[in-house]
Amino acid sequence: MRLIGIDEDKYSLQQVIKNTSSEATTQKLLEAFHHKLRKNLIDLGFFWKGRTHVRGITYLCTDQKAFLILNLTRRFLSCIFFTGHVRIKGLNKGIWLNSGETCGSERLRIRDDESIDRAVKFAVEAHILAKEWTEKVKHR
Repeated sequence: MRLIGIDEDKYSLQQVIKNTSSEATTQKLLEAFHHKLRKNLIDLGFFWKGRTHVRGITYLCTDQKAFLILNLTRRFLSCIFFTGHVRIKGLNKGIWLNSGETCGSERLRIRDDESIDRAVKFAVEAHILAKEWTEKVKHR
């Protein structure tokens, strides 16, 4: 499997799939989600890139700022979104990267087309928030 725009230097997608024992349906969810997210971000003119990690893909809005961490599991995709100090409507706050850091969202499970659509919507909002966050930090 190849996904356009994903840096596989650390782990190939095949390694990620093997590491997570992802079923074929999960792999199809990944392809559908990635395609829809990529199209939305490109249509909006947003810079983005993806980078594999041991259990999935980290999506970035700048070279160093992530807005979405996507993990594969055996039967579904699991993701958290960057929210900064605000809340994305429809998502509860949660841990981002470090314990106690509440700049993220609760985990969202992607299991079907409806949850793909919700995740893409949340990812676009998270991209905007993460980009604004980096701009504020840069100008301090």
